[in-house]
Amino acid sequence: MPTYSPSVLKPKSGREYDLRSLVPEDGEATQNFFYQCALESTHTLHYREKSISISRLQEVSKQAIESPSNLYLGLFDRGKIIGQLSFKVAHPGHPWVEHIGEFGMTVLKDYWGQGIGLALLESMELFVASVGVTRIEARVRVANDRGVALYKKAGYQIEGVRKKAALINGVYEDELYIAKLLTYNRDVDEVIMGSGPRFDHLDF
Repeated sequence: MPTYSPSVLKPKSGREYDLRSLVPEDGEATQNFFYQCALESTHTLHYREKSISISRLQEVSKQAIESPSNLYLGLFDRGKIIGQLSFKVAHPGHPWVEHIGEFGMTVLKDYWGQGIGLALLESMELFVASVGVTRIEARVRVANDRGVALYKKAGYQIEGVRKKAALINGVYEDELYIAKLLTYNRDVDEVIMGSGPRFDHLDF
């Protein structure tokens, strides 16, 4: 039953934020967070006309806590969720693909540009090292310039394009398939962060 030990994240703004696993008791706060994300951007699957139910969000956090290979992180500013990252092994236990994990990440607009995304990615990568994942995958909209730049900076590679992945306000948008490969030095229990930069702390 994994949990992410609570820690303090201090981005380059100088403010401190609390980082920890989301739990069922965070259901209402998580719903409010995703609704705010839907108001601010169309780069996620959340949309303002329909919020995810609190009970569903509680179930997601419960499943993450109970799974040894799932991660469900929340970043808090004085009790308010301002960032979220979820990770899972898509096919745990399958001998061919259990080394592959998938993630999604969202940060509220007021907190963009502080290095929060990089810090959340590092937190995820330290976790996946502990469960033996060596390939991390995600999708990002082509129109999401900031997101694409962030993932490239963190060492993720573009591997392909998913055509007409979304239809928003009558306009089709493509998505990029991105991935990062991790290797390990088993002798020293160290993860080497693919071809991207190695972050030594969470002070961004």
